Amino acid sequence: MTNSVSPSPIIECFLREFKDFLPEDQKAKLQGHADAIAATTSDADHARALRCAKWAIEAANERDAAHPNWKAIKERHKIWKDSRIDAEFGLAMPSGIGEDVRIGWTEDAADVVRSLAEEDGWGNSHWEDLLVELINLKD
Repeated sequence: MTNSVSPSPIIECFLREFKDFLPEDQKAKLQGHADAIAATTSDADHARALRCAKWAIEAANERDAAHPNWKAIKERHKIWKDSRIDAEFGLAMPSGIGEDVRIGWTEDAADVVRSLAEEDGWGNSHWEDLLVELINLKD
């Protein structure tokens, strides 16, 4: 069994991918979650990574596939959908899934957040909603 790490590496990975691009009003929102983020541990990171994957699939599916960026994202998510059942099975196994897969899902969710922000603005990207979900996930 591994030792817990705090704060959650998955949450840190998620934020690292886009926090430098946040406008000031959104940075203030992020700062409001600083204590909650600091209190997280890696214990629920497998569930957090899976939530990132599911969230990215759902968010991409809601977009217009005719847009070139979303077409590429949706094609990538088709692969995720095909592998999600395998991943859920892997999470149920004692050995779980590899850290590289978890990081990939997390980075992809952050990419979707940035794509949403580019099209609809940061306030409509739902990054904060996903962050709150990730913070609240427990093992």
